Amino acid sequence: MENAVYSFFAREDFRDYYKVAGYSGYIAFRPSRHREIKVEWRSDYYENRPQDVFYGRWGGNKVLPPNPAITEGRLNSVVLTFQEETAHEHGTRNMNVFGDSVSFEQIQGESSILQFELGHMPGADFGFNRYLLDSRNFWPITSCLGFDSRVRFEATTGDTVRQKEEFLGGPGSLPGLYNKSIGGNRLLLVNTEIRFNLAELSKVFGPDMQLVFNNDFGFMGMTQESSIIKGFEGLRFNTLIYNMGGAIGFASGIQFGLSWRTDIQDSPRIVFRLERPF
Repeated sequence: MENAVYSFFAREDFRDYYKVAGYSGYIAFRPSRHREIKVEWRSDYYENRPQDVFYGRWGGNKVLPPNPAITEGRLNSVVLTFQEETAHEHGTRNMNVFGDSVSFEQIQGESSILQFELGHMPGADFGFNRYLLDSRNFWPITSCLGFDSRVRFEATTGDTVRQKEEFLGGPGSLPGLYNKSIGGNRLLLVNTEIRFNLAELSKVFGPDMQLVFNNDFGFMGMTQESSIIKGFEGLRFNTLIYNMGGAIGFASGIQFGLSWRTDIQDSPRIVFRLERPF
């Protein structure tokens, strides 16, 4: 839905379009209701698709972005995934700054995923390994104030497979950049949000309407080394790409705001979400 709204009104499309035909199967073990260990086999054949649509109804003189070419061929891989999910909505009732009894809705807990995709397999046209760690934490500081964070690490080794590369830019990573502005095979992303429930000022705002202040940091590297540690040698404070922004949103989803780049002088980007950024 978000992609359809952006495409129709702003002529921005965040998806890459290609054809995939294949099959997969998995075995999952859940030692508790919050944890899962999964082993999956994937076998897919990837094909490029032509771009047939270039213009939208709205968006001024902009055309829709080009559909990038992918790496065609057969990819076979074994995927090992370890996942933990304890994040949930939490409601409290307290006195706001004016002494009114109001309800507050926040998300608390954590959500983490560790994944290894091993793509050096028989019958494949390319060999690659892909590693992913994504850890999200939601910490209520007080009933009206919360601090949320996400740390994401990605690394891909082996053959260059375009659809397995990492990218920075867009509302899901660095919202102050255009979608997929920076590509590579070593990614580090840190997103932080401070969320203030407006019910602290007046109960007319409801329990989950919030002011959101975000700071986002990203680094992209590129190397042919097989070690996932390599490629981050250029990581310095002055080489991080930093965005800052603010929005009005809800604990459970919809958010509208602006985000600025700080590494160059540029106009702010409008960010609209139907779901939380993370």
